[in-house]
Amino acid sequence: MKIEVTSMALQPTPPFVRELVVGLLVALLMTLSSVHAVQAAPGDLDPTFDSDGRVTTDFAGNSDVAFAVAIQTDGKLVVAGWAFTSTDYDFALARYNPDGSLDSTFGSGGRVTTDFAGNSDMAFALAIQADGKLVAAGRAFTSTTKSDFALARYNPDGSLDSTFGSGGRVTTDFASSSAEVFALVIRADGKLVVAGGTSIGFSDLDFALARYNSDGSLDPTFDFDGRVTTDFASGSDVAFALAIQADGKLVVAGRTFTGIDFDFALARYNSDGSLDSTFDGDGRVTTNFAGSSEEVLALAIEADGKLVVAGDTSTGTELDFALARYNPDGSLDSTFDSDGRVTTNFPGNSAEASALAIQADGKLVVAGDTDTGTDFNFALTRYNSDGSLDSTFGSSGRVTTDFAGSFDVALALAIQADGKLVAAGGANTGNGLDFALARYQGSSPSSELQVTIDIKPGGFPNSINLKSRGVTPVAILTTATFNATTVKPSTVRFGTTGTEAAPARSALEDVDGDGDIDMILHFSTQSLGIHCDDTEGILTGETFSGQAISGSDSIRTLCH
Repeated sequence: MKIEVTSMALQPTPPFVRELVVGLLVALLMTLSSVHAVQAAPGDLDPTFDSDGRVTTDFAGNSDVAFAVAIQTDGKLVVAGWAFTSTDYDFALARYNPDGSLDSTFGSGGRVTTDFAGNSDMAFALAIQADGKLVAAGRAFTSTTKSDFALARYNPDGSLDSTFGSGGRVTTDFASSSAEVFALVIRADGKLVVAGGTSIGFSDLDFALARYNSDGSLDPTFDFDGRVTTDFASGSDVAFALAIQADGKLVVAGRTFTGIDFDFALARYNSDGSLDSTFDGDGRVTTNFAGSSEEVLALAIEADGKLVVAGDTSTGTELDFALARYNPDGSLDSTFDSDGRVTTNFPGNSAEASALAIQADGKLVVAGDTDTGTDFNFALTRYNSDGSLDSTFGSSGRVTTDFAGSFDVALALAIQADGKLVAAGGANTGNGLDFALARYQGSSPSSELQVTIDIKPGGFPNSINLKSRGVTPVAILTTATFNATTVKPSTVRFGTTGTEAAPARSALEDVDGDGDIDMILHFSTQSLGIHCDDTEGILTGETFSGQAISGSDSIRTLCH
């Protein structure tokens, strides 16, 4: 609907006409509000992201595909994958502003490409360090016949970090056999862990892991040489996903060939790289769905320690989304769709799940692609905690997105602080594949997100001397469901109503000693508006993405 307003001479209007016009305007506003509410439903494309919720990016006029996405604390999106530059494939990264536009302060016009040895290099994983540096990992062909683990670290402006490896690059060989990284995590101590696969004797594949110190050197405390390989049943085993538990143990997931077909495969490792025998007896778990082939491409850990994996399963004629949930001991969780396994079909033909994320409310979001019969589209599903499809998301729990009527695949997924979902992958825009991103409405956020604050950290009661000319420190704590580093300090206010004082200064540090980075702010005590009979301090503000926050803590006033 398009409404045009033109200038005209004003004439006296009879009362009944004014009432009619007012009534029509009210009806129109109610209609527009209704339309807006429909547009904001969970699973809908977000029109504030490049106007239609979709963005594509070309690097050099050839094919480019994104395999990983991460969100900075300032809300900017970083995507990594590969781009065919002119003669071969190179690592490729792009950074986007929250509105979907390329960030011109990153690399060249928002894009960065990295070559290792003049051959084919591809990035499949990405992580952001606490200092804002970016680490991408994948494979690099160090000769024309063999690939190695490959990592590159970038400064926040996209330049290679010369303090990492050799000129910002690291490659790792596994016994002169080919190897490639598909997953990457950063430990709390800054060490990097990667997982993927390596060929053994050029005839078999095994899970392969490596751990690096912050300078890019292999960590000898991880299985003596920084490298670990794991075989399941003398077949082909590849790891595609990796996560760190709260106790520091590593969980790796992928697929194993049993001799008949492929099954889900998980392994858990102690911090020294040895298999964890408390995980199904020998540190390894395999799961079959219906006698067909399956593989895990994504892994996440729930707040209660349960493990959720997602990938695909073959029904004999097509592929379906496949999920499984495991108890901490490696057994299937019978509270997840009764047997620990869930499969989801999309109308049309095959559907493959490539990415998984857990919302703050515990719901599971999975992203991948579906074959409609004429092309491939982005495909997302959302599940309740019991494994059932969430009927409030898209159409009966499913969402599909087309970019240009051709081949579109989602390979990565992240959730913003405001609950919006970002999927990344590739889309054929007519001249080969390009980086493709789509942003969707997630859970409808409340008007204010409740956060945990601590007034005068480390002490109780929280005494405030109203005659003090100094400052009052207040910490916003990072929890399992909220990252305090996403708060925009300039928006924060603190006092009796949460509107009084702006912070004099702020800093990021681990305030409560739990290993997570919190935000500490200092407010002028004289500006708080606190009176002798007040018993509570209130903090309000926003995250970089615009989500309103609020928190409160008790206080004891000192008036004499």
